[in-house]
Amino acid sequence: MRNHRHITKSGIPKRSLTLRLTLVFLLTGIILLALLVSTFRLAGEDHARKHWRGVLNNYAETIARDITPPYDQEDVDYLAQQTYSEVNILDEAGNWLPHPPPFDLDSVHFRDSDKNAMQLARHRGYLIMSQEIPGAKVIYHFRPAKDLDFLSIGPLVTFSLFLLTLFGCFHYVKSQLRPINQVNSAANSLSHGNFDIQVPVKREDELGQLAHSFNRMAAEIQQMLLAKQQLLIAVSHEIRSPLARIRMAAELLEKSELQQDIVNDAQLMDKIIQEIMLGETVSGKHTGLNLELLQSTNLTEEILAELPAQQRARVQTQFEGRKQFRADYVRLKILLRNLIKNALEHGEGKSVQVHWKLIDRMAELHVSDQGPGIAEEHVSHLTEAFYKADKSRQHNTGFGMGLYLCKLITDAHKGEIEIQSSPNEGTRVSIFLPQENQPT
Repeated sequence: MRNHRHITKSGIPKRSLTLRLTLVFLLTGIILLALLVSTFRLAGEDHARKHWRGVLNNYAETIARDITPPYDQEDVDYLAQQTYSEVNILDEAGNWLPHPPPFDLDSVHFRDSDKNAMQLARHRGYLIMSQEIPGAKVIYHFRPAKDLDFLSIGPLVTFSLFLLTLFGCFHYVKSQLRPINQVNSAANSLSHGNFDIQVPVKREDELGQLAHSFNRMAAEIQQMLLAKQQLLIAVSHEIRSPLARIRMAAELLEKSELQQDIVNDAQLMDKIIQEIMLGETVSGKHTGLNLELLQSTNLTEEILAELPAQQRARVQTQFEGRKQFRADYVRLKILLRNLIKNALEHGEGKSVQVHWKLIDRMAELHVSDQGPGIAEEHVSHLTEAFYKADKSRQHNTGFGMGLYLCKLITDAHKGEIEIQSSPNEGTRVSIFLPQENQPT
C-alpha cells in the first residue's frame, strides 16, 4: 500500500544530485582556496626569510649577549620573554635546559645552511629558529595557531560568510536543477495515468529542452491511448450486433451439446465485450465520480443478494469502526461484486471473508479466500487487463478483467489496491480509499 521512496524528512532524496553538485562545488572552492592560501603563505615565508633573516639574526645576537655560560633557568626565561616564544638551550654536553623541545630536533629540516646565522624551519605546526651561542645552541619555537581566539569577531564573521556562501550555493544549484525535480514528479503522475500533466518551461537551456521533450512525449502518449480507447469501444460496439444475431440463431437450433456450446461461447464473448466497454468507461476522463454517503453493510448485502444461496452461505462478513463512507455507489458496487465473485471462484468451495474497516480518514476493504493462492511472480501483474496466472487460474473461466476493473475504480477514488498471496495459503485483496471529508 505504501509507496516507499528514498527521501529524507526534509524532502531531499538521500542521493540528491543537488546536494552532490553543491558538495563538489564547495570542495573545489575549498581546494582552490587552500592552494591559493598556501601559495601566498609560501611566497610570504620565502620573502620574510630572505629579507628579515638578517634582522632576526641581529636581534637574537643582541639579546644573546645579555646571557653568559653557565646557562640557567633565568637565562631561558629572559630569552623567552624577549622573543615571545618558548626557549630550549642545548649545552655542549648534550643536556637540555630546562627540558627537550616537543619535537625531534634531528628531524627538523632548516632552510639555511649558514651555521653562524639564524636558521629557520617549520615542523609539525611549529615555527622554529636555531641560534649558535657560546657553548650552547638556543632553540626558539612557537605555534602560530596555539593562542588564536576563534570566537573573536574576525573568525566568526569569516565562518558566517562561509555558511552563507554554502547556503547560497546549495539553493542556486537547487534552483538550476528544479526542472529535473519537476520532470520526475510529472513522470510519477504519468505512471499513475495522469496524462494531462505538463512540466512548466521557463528556460531555454538543456533542462528546458528536457521539459519540452517530456511535455511532447506525454501529449503523444495521451493521443495514442485515446485513439486505442476509441478504437476498442468502436470495435466492441460493432461486434455486439452480429454476436447477438449468432446467439439468437443458436438458441433457435435443436437442443444439443453443440448448440449449448455455441450459446455459452456467445454469452462469454458478450460478457467480455461488456467488461471491455465498462473498463474503458471507468478509465475515461469524461466520467467524474459521483461521491455520496454509502453504508458498507447495505452495499455488501446488495451484492450477496445477487448470489445463489450456496455461494452466499460461504461469505463471512465483518464490519469494524463506523458504517458510512464516501464513494461512487455504482463503481464501488462493481468493485465489491468483482472481488467477492473472484474469491468465490478461486476459494475451492471454502469460506470467503469480507472485512470492512472504516476508521480515521481511510476506508479499508479486505476480501480473502482460502484457495490455492498465486505464485509471487504473478501477483504484481494481476491488475493488468487480460492477465492470467496460468498455473493458478487454469481452472477458471474468467478472462482477466475483474481485478483490472477494481484497480481502475480504486485509482479513480485516488486509493490503492494491495494483493497478498502465496501458494496454498489463499489470496487477500485489500482496497484503501482515502476519506477527505470523514463522515460521522
